[in-house]
Amino acid sequence: MHNPTDSVRIVLFDKDMESFTALTEADDPDNLKLPGGKFEGDESPDEAAARELAEELNLKPEDVGLRHAGELVNDDGISKRYIYVGTADDGIINPSDEIYRSGRFSEGDVPEGKNRGHILSAIALARTTKKES
Repeated sequence: MHNPTDSVRIVLFDKDMESFTALTEADDPDNLKLPGGKFEGDESPDEAAARELAEELNLKPEDVGLRHAGELVNDDGISKRYIYVGTADDGIINPSDEIYRSGRFSEGDVPEGKNRGHILSAIALARTTKKES
């Protein structure tokens, strides 16, 4: 069972794993993050990842080959981020109205800010997992 402060994050690489999708939400346009979010009710991590993928990017898990990459513990030492990984060409990404902007980034493009470390650690875990598949 997950904690109320746990979340899912989704790393969507391009086919060459050179870049990944990141976004900002309409209610927080200055805060770059990976797609994903908090759990709703008693969702499993797989269910939460599928829901967030659909809500934010209008995609299904099978569209991107989504799979669980692992978990990372947040700075509080308690809450976790369940990291998922997949592959998506730009042509299939269709951000919903809740997304302010989305785009492709490399690790060097991630701006300083509260999510930089979280984004980079999730990317590192997803890269390792994706290369093993």
